[in-house]
Amino acid sequence: MSANTLDAIVSRLCDWSFFGPTLEVSWHAGEPLSVPVSYYEEMLPKFNPLRAIVPRINHTVQTNGTLLSDDYCRLFKEHGVSVGVSIDGPAWLHDRHRTFRSGAGSHAQTVAGIKKLIDHSIPFYAIMVASVESLPHAEEIYYHMRDLGITFLGVNVEESEGVHPSSTLDGIDGKLFSDFIEKMFRLSLDDGRVVIRDLYMTATYLSRSSLPLRSVSASPGEILTFDWKGNVATYSPELVPFPAMDNTAALSISNALQRPEWRAVEAQIAQGLLECELTCDYFSVCGGGNPSNKLTEHGSFASTETTACRLQVKETTEIVLKLFEDENLRKVLQDLVGNKHLMRL
Repeated sequence: MSANTLDAIVSRLCDWSFFGPTLEVSWHAGEPLSVPVSYYEEMLPKFNPLRAIVPRINHTVQTNGTLLSDDYCRLFKEHGVSVGVSIDGPAWLHDRHRTFRSGAGSHAQTVAGIKKLIDHSIPFYAIMVASVESLPHAEEIYYHMRDLGITFLGVNVEESEGVHPSSTLDGIDGKLFSDFIEKMFRLSLDDGRVVIRDLYMTATYLSRSSLPLRSVSASPGEILTFDWKGNVATYSPELVPFPAMDNTAALSISNALQRPEWRAVEAQIAQGLLECELTCDYFSVCGGGNPSNKLTEHGSFASTETTACRLQVKETTEIVLKLFEDENLRKVLQDLVGNKHLMRL
C-alpha cells in the first residue's frame, strides 16, 4: 500500500467516524514485516488525524516472527504496537504447515523472533492453529509454548475459509478436539504460566450477565478491511478479496457499503444469524459465527453450523462449563476472569 493510498483511507475514515472509544488498526494478511521498518515509520503517524475522533488508536501486527529485528522492536516500543506471533507448536508440528517458499520449515526463525521480543522486554501474545495432527499432543504443545516464554496463547482451529477450502478437522469426532482443549485448559490452570485465550474469554463470557454476544465479523461496518489499492470490505476480513469491494477506493466508506452487492450480502448474513439464533443452544456465547466459514463450507452466508463453531464454540463452551463445576478449579477460574491486566485477542 502506498503512502498516498493510506492518506486517502485515513481521510475516508475521518468522514466515516462510526467509532467506539478504541480503533484497532491491524496490519495483517501475508507477512506484515516483509517491508522495511522505514515503511511503518512513515505510515503509522498518518493515523494521527483520527485522534481528534477516536480517543485511543492501537496498532497490532500478526507476524510469523521470522523477520523480527532490533529495529522492529524499537519501532514497536516507540509506537506501542501490539505484537502477535503465529507458532503452532514444536518444530515437527509447526514446520508441517508453516514453510518458506523453498519448502524449509520456519520454526527456528520464529523461535529466534520470540527470543528477540523477550530480549527487548516487549509483551506479545501467540496464536497457534490446531490441526488434526495437534490433537494427540496437548501436553507437548503446552510445555513447548511455556518454555519459549509465551504467557498468552490463542488456540485457533484450522478453518475452511478463503483460499483454504477444507480443514483437516472437517468431520472429526468432537471428542478428539474436546479432549485436546480440556487438556490444554487444565495444564494452564494447574501450571498458571500460560493463559489460554479461549479459556479466559469463554469463562469471561459465561460469567457475565450481558449475553448474548454479538459477532463483530457478522456486523456491517464493525470491521473494515482495506486492500493495497484502498478498496474497502466489511464483515470477516477473510472474505477479501471479495467481488463487492471492487472499484470502491474512490468511494466514501458509507457509499461503498451501501452498494447493492453489500446489501445482498447483508441480507444473507442476517438470515444466517436468525437461523443460528433459532436453532443453536450456543448462540448466546457465539453471536452467529463467522460469515467466511459459512460461505466456504456451505456456499452461502445464509447457513448455520460450521466446523469452526462446532469445535471452537460448542466443544470449548462445554469444557469450560465442566471446569466451573469442579470445586477445586472454580476459584482459579474466577481469579482468571477477574484479571484485568490480561491481553485480549
